[in-house]
Amino acid sequence: MKNCGFDGVNIMNASGDGSEQSVFHLHFHILPRKKNDGLHTFPKLQKNKQSLEKIAKKLKMSDN
Repeated sequence: MKNCGFDGVNIMNASGDGSEQSVFHLHFHILPRKKNDGLHTFPKLQKNKQSLEKIAKKLKMSDN
């Protein structure tokens, strides 16, 4: 990485139609990165307006 002049790397996977995958197979993208390169690979998440108790209830798998 350093020998090629990069500061970091992202390893990404797209899986399924909802992630813009057009040919359904397993593959990874290796994105060499430089500081301030203008790429934003992580989504900006909006604040969740539901209570933690309500979310926990949705995620609960059983009554035990």
